[in-house]
Amino acid sequence: MEKLSFAHRHSLSSQIDPLYSASKLQPEPDDDPHAAPWLYGELELECYRLERLRSLVEESRLKVGYPGEFHRHAEKIRFYHPLAQSRELRFRACGDVTVDIDGVEIYHAEQRSNLHRVVIPEGFLPDSCLRITLSSRNELPGLQVVSASCRSDDGLWECSNGTRRHLPAKFQPSRDGTAPHERKCAGIREITPRGKAGRLFDFGVELYGKVLLHGRETPSLSVGESEEEALNEKKADQEQSVEIVRVGDDRWMSRDSLAFRYVRAETVEKVTCLAEFRPECYRGAFACSDPLLNDIWCRSAYTLRLCMRDFLLDGLKRDRLPWVGDLMVSLMVDAYVFADAEIIRQTLSVLGRGGISSCHLNGIVDYSLWWVICHHCFQLYFADAAYLRKEWRRIRNLMGCLESQCTEEGILIPDAGDWIFIDWVKCEKHTALQMLWHWALISASSLAERLGEESSAARWRKTAHTLKRTLRKRAWNSEAGHWLLPSDDPVPTASRHAQFFSVLSGIAERTQLPSVRSVLLGGAFSPVGTPYMATFENLALAQLKAVPEMLRRVKRYWGAMIAAGATTFWEACDPEEKDASVYMFYNRHFGKSLCHAWSAGPAAFLPRALFGLEILSDGWKHFRFAPVAGGLEWAALTIPAPQGNIEIVRREKQILFDLPPGCTAECNGRILRGKGSIPA
Repeated sequence: MEKLSFAHRHSLSSQIDPLYSASKLQPEPDDDPHAAPWLYGELELECYRLERLRSLVEESRLKVGYPGEFHRHAEKIRFYHPLAQSRELRFRACGDVTVDIDGVEIYHAEQRSNLHRVVIPEGFLPDSCLRITLSSRNELPGLQVVSASCRSDDGLWECSNGTRRHLPAKFQPSRDGTAPHERKCAGIREITPRGKAGRLFDFGVELYGKVLLHGRETPSLSVGESEEEALNEKKADQEQSVEIVRVGDDRWMSRDSLAFRYVRAETVEKVTCLAEFRPECYRGAFACSDPLLNDIWCRSAYTLRLCMRDFLLDGLKRDRLPWVGDLMVSLMVDAYVFADAEIIRQTLSVLGRGGISSCHLNGIVDYSLWWVICHHCFQLYFADAAYLRKEWRRIRNLMGCLESQCTEEGILIPDAGDWIFIDWVKCEKHTALQMLWHWALISASSLAERLGEESSAARWRKTAHTLKRTLRKRAWNSEAGHWLLPSDDPVPTASRHAQFFSVLSGIAERTQLPSVRSVLLGGAFSPVGTPYMATFENLALAQLKAVPEMLRRVKRYWGAMIAAGATTFWEACDPEEKDASVYMFYNRHFGKSLCHAWSAGPAAFLPRALFGLEILSDGWKHFRFAPVAGGLEWAALTIPAPQGNIEIVRREKQILFDLPPGCTAECNGRILRGKGSIPA
């Protein structure tokens, strides 16, 4: 085992993940690294997986709607390759197959699973174009070429599902050679309960998987993220289908994968869970002198880990779908804990593939803005220029649609009936939306600058400048010290959200920050409705140098969930609620998700706040940090950067650091490289 960092070692007592690993990835079963990959059209595999995920949500009868426009996978894909010296073509395919050379058909076969073998006729020139066309209404068209002189990983394949040709996506097959549409992104581990009280089995932590029941009689099954939910006997209050199927002598299994901690089962001898986990390594770590903050960080990390499947999903029990707003929090947490860039790319891409020409992403105006901001944050953390170039056309088109809804003053005016979400509270949201619009504009201009797209960058900077000037003139109330755009509401009420977004988006001037700080620390404004928005408020408080106050809020808010028995964090929380009503949401007794990715924010904002982190060059190549005591005796952090792990420890009057090659840091006016220490 590799040597664990200071932060890893001192956080072990707070870890609750039954598959916790800080030094190596758990191997993903069935993959053969030497096999030829399968080829798909651009984002076709990701879109197919989202289709299957949406179908699975319907089949599982989850009580969730999923608005938005999503790309449906193409039923016909054409693959192109230079003929070169190939005399024989061997491949597997999903769909009916037609092979032609320069338009001359040489092979046709209906869909089948075994190997296709095609002999190339004499007479074609080496620079001829070999084309394989796949068609399927029932399955995603995909191609795996295994010929010795022409494999699907030789880098020469292009494909098209219309008029535009591009390099195809690749995906590694499983050992049996079948098409890997249903990727096994989750390893299966059988886990037993940690306790039992009568008919109630307690697995000790939130899990996701199928329940396996052993008994001679047909058992009954109920599950819950809380004891109350598991013991509930009203079918109308069940959030998940608990139908079971027989899988052998005296063995039964839940038909669907379920999210739960507790299982209530009758007439059983044994209960286990075939738990599903995406293989992930906890590369990042955080620890400090406050055990409650350590517990909060570790439960935040585990919350996200459970919501990592093919995509970064919002929650386990109910939605099990990717949403752009949730992604903003998930992306930051992933960057501080797992550094899994691929799952972020897949989620960003599949959500943006459909564009917003007819409907905003996820059907929500602010989610279209978050998508652009997410792209900018992804580059900050992971420095993936190749992915940005690949996505640039979609980013530019989406920004064009948003600009078309923009006034000369820079204000974004949604169409009538468009959903502005912001948060699950009733409040004035138009001002907060403009703050996010400014954030999206400066994010888009920064992305354009990375690619040398100066005309786009200049246009979006100009709009951002105009919007900032408009908001400072029309929305800032210097007497009250807060932001609120004029509206037709006879009694307009400023929202807390607009205040902290004014800080994070760069709208607020330096002279306005003390007033915003006072407003956010005061009790005059209604609180945010979810941990989702609490994450951004806490980031703003840290930026406003209110770290001690922020920590007290975090311990009260997330600590209340831990006090209620949470091993993962909830979709919403009111620390004042004490009885079973804490689980009610959407007017349903157990509608609240108790493992929700947008609530995992502490795993990102605690490190940022306590170490004053600021990335100056993409991928942590150059960053600044300024540790803040915040009332803590010591704090330690491990950041999983692309170059390797960054380690920082603040204790007593000393700061220890260990930076991997390729990383440069600034602290207390000093330029730091390698390993060493400086006075705190």
